[in-house]
Amino acid sequence: MIVEGGCHCGAVRFRAQSALTETSRCNCSICAKGRFWKTCGVKVFGTVSFEGQNLVAINVMSIDGLTPAQLAALPVKYEDGRHDAWAQKPAVSSYL
Repeated sequence: MIVEGGCHCGAVRFRAQSALTETSRCNCSICAKGRFWKTCGVKVFGTVSFEGQNLVAINVMSIDGLTPAQLAALPVKYEDGRHDAWAQKPAVSSYL
């Protein structure tokens, strides 16, 4: 499906193909202290190279038109990026 969205002020917009089957939460320093749009402060997306692939991670909250029920229905995958153990859930994830 095609998803569209953007930052709070509307200066950054995106349109992307996404299956939108799950969301993820990560404890790596890029996710915790990463870049954000300087005008309104919303971090819309991030890029990462993983296992030879260049990926774009979209902030699911920046996608237009998703209802709270749709957001709540998406499974959350926790990733331990801080220790480069991406396939594992961090020992503590309640703060993510």
